[in-house]
Amino acid sequence: MTSFSDAWLRFRKRVRFGLATQEFLDRLAKLGLVIYPYFYVDEPVRAHPRLGADLEARELHEADVPLIAALPERPRDPARIRAVMRVGTCLAIFEHGELVAYSWFRRDYLSGGAGFDRVCALPADCAYLFDAFVCRRARGRNVAVLLRNQVLSRLAELGVKYAFSISLAFNRSTRRFKSKLGAVEVELRLYLRLKPFSAIDVRLRRSPWRLSSPRLRVSRPSDTSPENS
Repeated sequence: MTSFSDAWLRFRKRVRFGLATQEFLDRLAKLGLVIYPYFYVDEPVRAHPRLGADLEARELHEADVPLIAALPERPRDPARIRAVMRVGTCLAIFEHGELVAYSWFRRDYLSGGAGFDRVCALPADCAYLFDAFVCRRARGRNVAVLLRNQVLSRLAELGVKYAFSISLAFNRSTRRFKSKLGAVEVELRLYLRLKPFSAIDVRLRRSPWRLSSPRLRVSRPSDTSPENS
């Protein structure tokens, strides 16, 4: 499939799932103007049933980096994956031995609307979830839900009581997905940046929750793609 066909297919799917506005904002970001309204989401940590016979969940380690980096639908820089592994944990789902989904969590600090920028340190009973991905061949079969449940179960085993993530405000499919799992949107923020100038991340509203993020942050991050999972 050509790059044009890939882009057109992505656009059609985003429109179909209510992501037309987010597609427009993503295109603006590529031109240098980043406008990302997003939510902090409080996700319930609890044990869930294990996977069925055809699926296996396990933690990935450095030897597994090529599995993530070589996924044709989402190629990644191996060096960057190793860097993330030094601070985070990757849990993956395999089907008949093939990697079909993965997600990350970290326990050192909460990130903001710019990816890996530090917002605040996490207490020992908290974790931050980010960068979930499901391969195309596994979509529509509840794998995303199974993956999230496995991550939350693993956190429960580790003694974590609170898990937080980010959802882009215009990504309605992600917001519905998390809501069905019992997640609650606890804070709405707006991330703004005109490259190459510094970014502004401002709180618009919040409900009481475990962490305390700053009302206003000014930063110049190296990555302006929000961890949207």
